[in-house]
Amino acid sequence: MNVYKKIWNTHLFIEKIILITSSIFIVAGLGATIVLRYFLGINLFGLMEIIGVISPWLYFIGASYAANTKTHVKTDIIGIYVKNKKIQAWIQSIIILITIVLSAIMTFWGMQLVIWSYTSNVFTSVWHISKSIPYGAMAIGFLLMTIYYFRDFLAHIAHMKKSL
Repeated sequence: MNVYKKIWNTHLFIEKIILITSSIFIVAGLGATIVLRYFLGINLFGLMEIIGVISPWLYFIGASYAANTKTHVKTDIIGIYVKNKKIQAWIQSIIILITIVLSAIMTFWGMQLVIWSYTSNVFTSVWHISKSIPYGAMAIGFLLMTIYYFRDFLAHIAHMKKSL
């Protein structure tokens, strides 16, 4: 197995670990909150803050994983209205390019938000966790999505060259 494939498989494994562990922590935290608050009458101050730090990792790494595996939610109605395969392929190219541009913009803004929160010393109120940690999930998630969409664009162009 070449180095590129090892790195790729390792990064996908890390994404899966982040998804699994963040899901477990969020469910356990919400479960503990319910049991403690409503059955035992104890308010565990700050637990929701920890969940708020972990949950963006689930959201954004989950979105990037879905973009990688092409399992994200999308609406594809082009085939209903446009019957010409060549025009469909060109429209799909434009859609992927717009997606890449938007994802890259969100990556840039996410990186700016991480840098701002880090340099401004923005912390959560109870546990004083740096807000750059949950904001980092957005930046990393959109960066991964941009890479995946760019990869898909290159594959789409290669497919267009072969089939059209």
